[in-house]
Amino acid sequence: MANILAIYGTGDIFAFSTGRYRRFFDHVKHHWGETAKVVEIAEGGHFWLDGRAMKCLLEEVEAFIEA
Repeated sequence: MANILAIYGTGDIFAFSTGRYRRFFDHVKHHWGETAKVVEIAEGGHFWLDGRAMKCLLEEVEAFIEA
């Protein structure tokens, strides 16, 4: 069971590029293994204003809490 949840969106224009996020979280998963769950949400922005992206975000958080 994962006890770390990291979620990022591909549409975040204020933070790192998607490629940089991917490289960083590949490193995290390599070192933390199954304790870390990393989720990339297409078009998820810095403020999560896109309704579909927000729905995906909330579903991931809910599933993580219930696990």
